[in-house]
Amino acid sequence: MAGILPCCGREKTCTVTKKEMAFSECKNYENWMSTLPENLRNKPLNELAIPGSHDSSTSSLDPDSDLAPDEPGSIQQIVRMFGQFGRQVMLSWSKTQDMTLTEQLFAGIRYFDFRVASRQETTDLYLVHGFYAEKVETSLKEIYKFLESHPKEVVLLDFNHFYGFTDETHQQCISLIKGILEDKMSVVFYQNKIVQDHLQFWPVCSIQSLWANTSRVDKLIDCLDNVYNEGRPEGIFYCWQGVLTPDLPYVIMHFMGSIKDNLAMKANPSFCEWLKGKRVGKRGINICLTDYVHITNFVPQIISMNFEDNL
Repeated sequence: MAGILPCCGREKTCTVTKKEMAFSECKNYENWMSTLPENLRNKPLNELAIPGSHDSSTSSLDPDSDLAPDEPGSIQQIVRMFGQFGRQVMLSWSKTQDMTLTEQLFAGIRYFDFRVASRQETTDLYLVHGFYAEKVETSLKEIYKFLESHPKEVVLLDFNHFYGFTDETHQQCISLIKGILEDKMSVVFYQNKIVQDHLQFWPVCSIQSLWANTSRVDKLIDCLDNVYNEGRPEGIFYCWQGVLTPDLPYVIMHFMGSIKDNLAMKANPSFCEWLKGKRVGKRGINICLTDYVHITNFVPQIISMNFEDNL
């Protein structure tokens, strides 16, 4: 099966294939989905453990880029008041990944989290997080190139925030995604009601994401525990975010810090420790995402969770 995997009847039953092998042999993370054992290959993707990245396309953020509309006007005003220094501080608190999309794909990341914005004086659409990053077209072509050389891998693309969009802009974005990825294995979530007319795309009701919205590790773990113990919703994709989030007072108190040094270096090891022994499946672990995915043994740990009940 090739192409954007459709949400036909809004059922969630996409699968991956290849020969049976033990996880001890599955060390080639760029091909990990296509080397899943036979007893896993027929499982729906929403019942597998899948490594993902949060605000995936931020490795290219540049303090000289234009400020993006995803940040409140008050923050943008403060940044402009402090000039280049303010921009550098904002960059440190906007950048969430060091690896390019291609590097993430080769490392085993299969879920990508995208915010998209229009831009004045151009018809191009951009990925954003504080600043304008890569063009959507550029990023999609980067993913296409990987899928071209890895035809049995599947990517999950989550377009979940839109800024400065009209119905026409949404149609433009949808056409762009279709035009580039139509013959590649992909699950595309497009979290806007416009997708009701485009069954190739998965709507907002097909995925949920757990966001603790805290800068404290203990509160993050409490949030994860509460949902895990109750059991996450069945029949949909579910994102477990191992992410700490700064608010403005936190950034002011740590203005010389960064998401990487102040938050990800604490969150990632704690999230990986929390995941140990957790079950994968209908009510358990599915998509897991972090900032700075290369910190700790995150990707191998998530992939290995698929094998723990099957060895």
